[in-house]
Amino acid sequence: MKKIALIIASIICFILGFIGLLIPVIPQIPFFVLGVLCLSAASTRFKRFLVGTSLYQKHLKEHIDKHEKVAAFLNG
Repeated sequence: MKKIALIIASIICFILGFIGLLIPVIPQIPFFVLGVLCLSAASTRFKRFLVGTSLYQKHLKEHIDKHEKVAAFLNG
């Protein structure tokens, strides 16, 4: 049930992010980041892909390791 809820939340966040691209009043970046976090928490395959990218290693790894709540959300 949690996995389905996280996938639905990630889809909603991606839709809101794309709406934010069309309407400049709505910020799109937080919605895309939240969508990626929800999707990586729901899918171990996507999480392995995300953690293996150089973009994650360069820019996100230190921030996620620093914030315990985000790390706990991603780990389960």
